[in-house]
Amino acid sequence: MDLHWNDNIIIITDNEKREWRLDTGMTMEILAISVPVLKINPANEEMRDWMKLNLEFEKMKGSWVAFDAKDGSLQLCSSLNLSVITIEWLEAVMTHMLKLSGELVSILDAYKKQQLSKPDLSKNARHRMFQHHL
Repeated sequence: MDLHWNDNIIIITDNEKREWRLDTGMTMEILAISVPVLKINPANEEMRDWMKLNLEFEKMKGSWVAFDAKDGSLQLCSSLNLSVITIEWLEAVMTHMLKLSGELVSILDAYKKQQLSKPDLSKNARHRMFQHHL
């Protein structure tokens, strides 16, 4: 079985993050698994708001959104609690997570459009508004 998209999948174990290589036959107790969804500037103030997207994922039990400051990616995570993993089982989980990551991107796009439609009240915008009224 050849799963090309597994290169970006990170398995979070009880001791460290490590890449899952399907061809190693490795089994381990897995606490969570995450898929990078998109890159975000860690200094972005909207990150606090984006973390509220977890509320959007309440319907998807066992999934949540996390931010990896090391590489600036938004991660979609799912909790796993099995000690023996088969390739077929992992493929089913990852297929589901890729579907969820598509939904996450849609939610982010809608959120960004909503933010862009709000008035810009940054310092420069306030200055321009003040100048306009003079």
